Amino acid sequence: MKVLAVWVCLLNAVAGNGQVAINKAEYFIDTDTGFGMANDIPVNAGTNIADKSFTIPLNSLADGFHNLFLRSRDANGQWSISNKLSFFKVNTASDILPNITKAEYFIDTDPGFGIANNIPVTAGINIADKS
Repeated sequence: MKVLAVWVCLLNAVAGNGQVAINKAEYFIDTDTGFGMANDIPVNAGTNIADKSFTIPLNSLADGFHNLFLRSRDANGQWSISNKLSFFKVNTASDILPNITKAEYFIDTDPGFGIANNIPVTAGINIADKS
């Protein structure tokens, strides 16, 4: 998972009006391991670390809903609040996802699965942009 973090909240919470340099950033998923103990995000110390890009390995993470937390520390040792981003992890390997073989639509009243208006589709794992 590639994460592009625009840390406006982190910057305001840590740097504030005094513009103290941010010297550490970290992330954790679901469970907080404690300040300074989470996964390191390499940063160059400064008052602006916006648009920092980093990679988070998700291979060992179970499929389903998770929460990603980001926080930073300034040169005075003060930590920002932990900013949360919720996400859903799903394995997207094409050999694992089943083919979509049927699509249908209805207006207002659902007549039941398989008996609404048919939408012709070619079986596949992605039927996006079907008109």
